[in-house]
Amino acid sequence: MSYDNDFDQPVKRTQKIRTKLSTCFLALRSLAWKLIITTCSEIRSKYAVFLTLALILVFGVFFLIPRDDILLAKVVDFSNKEIRLSLGLNQDGQPVVRRSDMKSFARSLYLWGDFLTGTLFISAFVAFFGVVAKKKLWQSAAVAAILAATTAGLSANALRLTTGRPRPVFTSVADGFYGLRLEARYHAFPSGHSATALGTATALAVTVPLIGIPACVGAGMVMWSRMYLRAHRPADVWAGGMLGVIFGLAFGLAAKRISQVVKKSPNKP
Repeated sequence: MSYDNDFDQPVKRTQKIRTKLSTCFLALRSLAWKLIITTCSEIRSKYAVFLTLALILVFGVFFLIPRDDILLAKVVDFSNKEIRLSLGLNQDGQPVVRRSDMKSFARSLYLWGDFLTGTLFISAFVAFFGVVAKKKLWQSAAVAAILAATTAGLSANALRLTTGRPRPVFTSVADGFYGLRLEARYHAFPSGHSATALGTATALAVTVPLIGIPACVGAGMVMWSRMYLRAHRPADVWAGGMLGVIFGLAFGLAAKRISQVVKKSPNKP
């Protein structure tokens, strides 16, 4: 009998874990669908706001494109000179921070702009705190951030596959829009990292400003890094960033609305 009990205990623990994981997955799926439906409702009810943001995106792109190369050169020069000089000089009168150090720092920001190492990491943290502290808004915010980053990132990827703008680092290719291209060197417009980072940050800023505001600062640094590394021009990061703002705002407002409904529900335990 003792042998049977020892054998049954691990099986029961495994079953409990599977049940909890299944329950968690179903809850997340249900919340995601609620957010998607509520987001569509938010866009319809606030169509003027989102239409204005879309127009700002378009006008900004048309304003920046003719000035892209000049502005990009200014961003790189400012980073290499003023920022490095402000960090101090050594005994020889040279900046303490070398250009190679600046590039290494800019490359490290790639992680925050990436979906796996940026969006999922910070969303997992927000979701974990929401579960532990029993804060429904934080749980909704985490899912909203993932959905916003996903939709903004997919939109940016779809656009840059079809626009075919070369990255500025490839100086052998003249700037322009070459249409459908599969090579990564032609995937400059818009910036996917800017869309993902600002989509995550905006959704969190709307729902959980304590996390969202620092996330917005981080997203801004991601956008700077993409220009400093000459992976994108200003119009590219502007378009990607505005996609992130639009989707982040939509899903963030939806998350707040769902949380308010839960608070007002008379069936809430």
